[in-house]
Amino acid sequence: MKPPIVLDACGLRITFQRQADRFAHQIALVEHGKLVPLLASIEGDADQIFPPSPPFQHLERDIARDGSRVVLLTGIAGRAHWSASVKLSRAAPHVSFDVAARIHAPPERLGSTYRFAQPPNVSLATQSCEQVPLYSNWRLIASANDAQAPSQITTSGSLCSIQPAPLPTAPWPRTIRWSYTMVGASARHRF
Repeated sequence: MKPPIVLDACGLRITFQRQADRFAHQIALVEHGKLVPLLASIEGDADQIFPPSPPFQHLERDIARDGSRVVLLTGIAGRAHWSASVKLSRAAPHVSFDVAARIHAPPERLGSTYRFAQPPNVSLATQSCEQVPLYSNWRLIASANDAQAPSQITTSGSLCSIQPAPLPTAPWPRTIRWSYTMVGASARHRF
């Protein structure tokens, strides 16, 4: 097994680990030298065309001009092509995810799904929202991207799903994007 790929900055750690044919990831805080897991991606299998989270098979690391750590991901499932950029700021407690899928027909489901490692600071009943308060002043925020409405966060029990909202309709093929951010208390007003 290959060692995990780790991004660390501003008290946040994102770990990418190969899981079968794709990369899973975990998001954790680093507090007083100890890891406090927050979210773990829920992955599908090779038989699912639209798995719970995008099936990223390839990963490249980079550093942005501002010094932020960046991971670029790509993958394929069925006829769908997936890509994402994950940017972890070095200057503020902030990580952004910008995900896209090029699909050729209406999807069964589309989005990124996580399991809460720490119970969020909200009821775990099924609900849709644009923001979920997490552990220790961290928030998961649905973001808008260039030409689409803000993403939607849905929580149900110990699961959290970020999806494009609303899910576009024809014409096909088309590229659909969704974005989300995790931000700590001191970065809350920076964007």
